[in-house]
Amino acid sequence: MPLPPPPPSREGRPALSKPLPPPTPSREGRPALSVRDPRPLPAPPGIIPEIKLGMIESINDLSGNGMNPIWKVNLRGGGKVIVKAERQIESGVAFARGNINAISGIVTAITPTGAFAKLSPSEIGALNRCVPRPASMTTSLMQSAQKTVNLVKMRFDPTFHSSTAHDVEASCGKKAMTPTERADATTLFSSLRGNIRAWETLGQVLIADAVIGNHDRFNISSGTVGNFGNLIFSRDANGRVMRAQGYDSLDPFSGVSSMMYGVDIQEWIDSDGKYIKDNKAVFPGLAQKIVDNMNEWRMRPLKLADYGSAEVTWFWQGMGAAWDKLARDISTKVTKGQGIPSGVMARAKYLGWVR
Repeated sequence: MPLPPPPPSREGRPALSKPLPPPTPSREGRPALSVRDPRPLPAPPGIIPEIKLGMIESINDLSGNGMNPIWKVNLRGGGKVIVKAERQIESGVAFARGNINAISGIVTAITPTGAFAKLSPSEIGALNRCVPRPASMTTSLMQSAQKTVNLVKMRFDPTFHSSTAHDVEASCGKKAMTPTERADATTLFSSLRGNIRAWETLGQVLIADAVIGNHDRFNISSGTVGNFGNLIFSRDANGRVMRAQGYDSLDPFSGVSSMMYGVDIQEWIDSDGKYIKDNKAVFPGLAQKIVDNMNEWRMRPLKLADYGSAEVTWFWQGMGAAWDKLARDISTKVTKGQGIPSGVMARAKYLGWVR
C-alpha cells in the first residue's frame, strides 16, 4: 500500500524540509518505512547529578495531578534533580538497577532528556538526613525502607510542560479538571495544532514506550491515550511547545512486559510487539486511532476544533523515524559487539532489527 504524501503545513510549506529518502528493503524483502526527522536531536545528556547531603539546598513538592509523589531537589551550584516515588510491584525486579538502565538507554536514544535512574542507598541516606523536607517525602522514604515503594531520579528540565490526567468533565466518579487545569489543557492542546515538530516527536516517544512496555502514556493495543498527564512537551523561551519528551517512562504496573532481561517476551509481544512489528502497515492506522481518542477526550470537551489528517500524518511519520533510529542503534551495538540485555536482544530479533 503506497504511503500518502505529507500534507502541507499551515503556512503552505512542505511538512518535512527535505525529500524523503528511498525506502530500504527489510529483512523479509518488504519495503521498510524510511521517514526520518530532518532536524537533529538534542545532544546526548550528561549523567544525572548525584544527590549528596552537603549539596542539597532545598526540596520542593511537585506532587499535583499525578498518582505518585514527585519532588524537585535543588542542589548547590544550580543543579536540580527530579525524584519520584514509584509503587513497588511483584518482586521489584522492574526496579532493578540494570533493568532501569536498559529502559533508560532505549528512551534516551529517542528523547535524551528522558534519562532516569534508581536512587542509590547513599542518595536515599542524603535525603533522609536533609531537614526540612516535604512531609510526603518523609512518608515515601519510610515506605522505601519498607520496600513498598522505589525512589527514582530523573533529569530536570524547566521547559517541561504537561496537562492533567483528569477528565475535562466529571463522569463515572472521576474528578473533573479545575479551572486552572482546564486553562492549561486548552493552551497545551491548542498549541499542538499544525505543530509538525511536536507530533513527529510524540510519535517517536510512542515507539520508545512500546519497545520498553510502558503503557502509562499510550495503550497500543486499543489505540488510546492511557494518561493525558504523561503527554509531556518542552517549550522555548517564549513558551511555545517544541517537542514531545519521553519523561516519566517507567511503568511499574506493566509487570513482566517491562523487563528488559530474559528471552520470554510473549507478554510483551501480545501487549506491544505485534502492534509495531510491521511498521509500514500499522503506523498510519494506529496514529489515526490515537488522534481520534484525543479529539474525543480533549479537543471536543474543551470546545476546540478536531485535529485533522495533517497531525495524523506527522504522528505516524515520527513513529517511523523512531523505529528506524532504534533499529540502527541496536544493530550497530550488536555489530560492534557491545553488550545488549537479553530482553532487548529478544525484542530486536522479533522486530527484525537484528538476525
